[in-house]
Amino acid sequence: MHQRGQLVDNDYFLQKVLSQGPCGDVWRALDQKRGQLVNVHFLPEVFRANAEAMDRFRRQFAAVQAFRHPHVVTPERFVENQMDGAFWVVRFVDGLPLDKYVPLRSIVDLLRPIASALDDAHERRLAHRNLSPGAIVVHPTEGVQILDFELTGIVRESLDPSLLAAGGGHSRFLAPEQIDGQGVSLSTDQYSLGVIAYELFGGQHQIAGGAPLPLADQPEFVNLSLQRAMHRDPMARFPSCQHFLDGLAGITPVSPQPLAVVSLPGAEPSTVQDSTTLMPTIPSSSETPVETLPIAPPLEAISSFEQIASAASRAKATSITQRIHQERRLRRLFHLWNVMVLIVVLIVAFLFRDRLLKAWNQHVARSTASESTEPSDDGADTNTPERKPTDRTPKTTKEIESSEPEDSPSASLAVTNSPDRVWFVGTVGVGKRIVFVIDASEAMGGGKQTPLAHARKEISFSFQNLNESQRFQVVYFNETASTLPTEGTDLMIPVSPSNLRRAQTFLETITGTGRGDPSRALLEAISLKPDLIFFLSDENAVQLDAAQIQLVRQKANGIPIHGVEIGSGEEPADPTPIKTLTTICQGRFQWVNASSHSLSRLKRVFSP
Repeated sequence: MHQRGQLVDNDYFLQKVLSQGPCGDVWRALDQKRGQLVNVHFLPEVFRANAEAMDRFRRQFAAVQAFRHPHVVTPERFVENQMDGAFWVVRFVDGLPLDKYVPLRSIVDLLRPIASALDDAHERRLAHRNLSPGAIVVHPTEGVQILDFELTGIVRESLDPSLLAAGGGHSRFLAPEQIDGQGVSLSTDQYSLGVIAYELFGGQHQIAGGAPLPLADQPEFVNLSLQRAMHRDPMARFPSCQHFLDGLAGITPVSPQPLAVVSLPGAEPSTVQDSTTLMPTIPSSSETPVETLPIAPPLEAISSFEQIASAASRAKATSITQRIHQERRLRRLFHLWNVMVLIVVLIVAFLFRDRLLKAWNQHVARSTASESTEPSDDGADTNTPERKPTDRTPKTTKEIESSEPEDSPSASLAVTNSPDRVWFVGTVGVGKRIVFVIDASEAMGGGKQTPLAHARKEISFSFQNLNESQRFQVVYFNETASTLPTEGTDLMIPVSPSNLRRAQTFLETITGTGRGDPSRALLEAISLKPDLIFFLSDENAVQLDAAQIQLVRQKANGIPIHGVEIGSGEEPADPTPIKTLTTICQGRFQWVNASSHSLSRLKRVFSP
């Protein structure tokens, strides 16, 4: 019995036991000569007592040690002595086992290197024999690495089944022919790879050697490929693991019904799902040396198309692996470049911080002065008393919702720094999708001095507060309800400079004519599924009745509707229909007294 701290073969210092079972113990050790970590696999005593099994193991170890592949961890040494027993040494791969790894790319791309390694080994008449997620490690830079090639499987096949059952039973990744003791074929590894792929796709494979249940959330070609790779008959599986992954990716079709194939000499007739080459069985008998293992089927038994497809699959797997390494190198260079640019920007900002702060303060001062001295552009009364300066300190959203109007009925609400907060004639709302509903009826008028002209300006001003993460739409109504034309199925328009200019041009074409139906326009706005609606109308326009208000509230279903109503005097004591609608729709209402406030100055009165 080996213990922690024991020195094996005067080279390997045992540090930690990784696994224990009927197939032997696995330890992590330090190779003191090279100063590197390794894994030491000890053969069980019952196996060492079988001379024929040990002879076969030595032959197979030499064959596996001569096999080289970038995704296979090749064993380094096999040691036998009376003090330490028999063990083989492989380098330690510091990575995550496949069953604990979350794929960041497609499952097929993740399995391609494994299939490439298995197919290359099968061409050399080698098989893994014990493939499972625990035997596959994902390394950050080396990618997928396969452990315990061939050797652990040979030990398992030579042990008494009762010992395996006492040690935990058969693995669910073993093929049916392994469980039934019928020997191992080159398609045995394909069955194990199929179980791994099935579980990566979300399946639960509970019965060892059983057929997989269809995955409801996967395409038909995925289920057909998994069912064929996990077929109980080894001769009904794919001709290679790369063929399996091509079917799994939908590159090559997989027939839903099995087709008859010609049996090879010495093989029983079987059926597969399309014309393929059958794989011979690798005998598990220890009497068969490596050199006399069954050779591959003759070339006459393989069609030219399948030869080309197999070669193309291997070339594609190699190309994918190379591309992954190249992408990783480019990604590291890109991240390094970003870090360098960020460092340079921070250094420049630190060195010129005083100058930058001074320039920003000057810009803010010029903007404030420009707004305070902006002349009236529509001939409105310029003798209107200026509003007293107010505290512009940003407030929280809770303070905004609970704030009351200031000394004027049309006073401003506070503004936060939220990028999704939008102003409109003294009201404010938050949302990604905003709809402006404008009364363009005869009551709003049609000239430059009319409320409709000022409404256009207020919408244009609101556009300035929108950001690129938001969408908007303008609905105006008179005899009919119309919206700004859009492209595509979504009638909400993305915020961009070109779309905002197009919207402003559209607003200039609106003239006040006829009598409008506000309920129709509101229902049109609600159908766009916005986050909030701004509704602007005139006190002389057609008013909503009680039935229309209830219909709009029901259709809105929680969408806030903010209302602005323009009147010629003070706000009536009784709530107007628009105010009633905004109250029950969880919105804010703003009354604008056109006789005491120049609408052309609302931009300064209500803007932050």
